[in-house]
Amino acid sequence: MSKDEAELREVQLNIETLRLYHFTHKLVKPETFKAREGLVVEILDQNYGIARCDQDLVLFDTCDVWINPSTRLSQTQNSVRSFFKIGDQILINGTCVSSREEIPYIATAVWIKTDDVAVNDAMKSLKSLLRHQV
Repeated sequence: MSKDEAELREVQLNIETLRLYHFTHKLVKPETFKAREGLVVEILDQNYGIARCDQDLVLFDTCDVWINPSTRLSQTQNSVRSFFKIGDQILINGTCVSSREEIPYIATAVWIKTDDVAVNDAMKSLKSLLRHQV
């Protein structure tokens, strides 16, 4: 094997090593997801909560929570603390902010998991509004 071939082989091995590292350490995360099942694992205060989807944590707030396809939690007098309890099963649309952070995702929509397929299909397309739209 020539010197050039050996160097090329070393580069290829390094690339493969990096791929395996990212795969095993879950540093490569999907940029977005829709209707992913999760559990409420922490309620931070009246406005914010944290959910776990598989091994990932997702931050959500009242603007992200949909009570039905036309009403967000922030439009009511309810809070995250009064609407959810730890362990509630939810569905989440989310986006990755930083795959290396402890909480890599923020929610774009959150709703209580239901067996009603029509409700879940309607909710999948929802997104939270920007703060200035509230």
